[in-house]
Amino acid sequence: MNLLSYPRRLTSLKPYTQELIMITEPFSTPKTVYWNGPTGGFLYSSTWATSSGGATSFANYPLPQDTAIIDNTGLNNGQQISFGTPSGIWNVGTIDMSAKSVNTMTLAGSAPVNLYGDWIGAAGVSTNISSIITFFGRALQK
Repeated sequence: MNLLSYPRRLTSLKPYTQELIMITEPFSTPKTVYWNGPTGGFLYSSTWATSSGGATSFANYPLPQDTAIIDNTGLNNGQQISFGTPSGIWNVGTIDMSAKSVNTMTLAGSAPVNLYGDWIGAAGVSTNISSIITFFGRALQK
């Protein structure tokens, strides 16, 4: 295996020996996940599935390279999904709410968000974000 062909992450820098230790690991393949919870909650919850209406699992939580879709499956009218507790910076991939045409919802948050993909809204989606969203898009933002 050619270790130079994989992205690398700095894990330790020993201050007295100037020894640089690197662990190499490939990033996981980007995936598309769907919010399938009937009520709102925090984005870090276990209400994500690999298909619209599919079985949910915390293992499907969206990573920064993933696309998180919030569509008509799941959320009841007037629910809120939030960037919030636990505190810290959220690293999020694409958030696609374009298929949300039934029932209104609010995407809220009080923690800073780093968005690495696109933010795609819909008419039935309102926002209540009280922190900074930084767009680090890899291409044109939609």
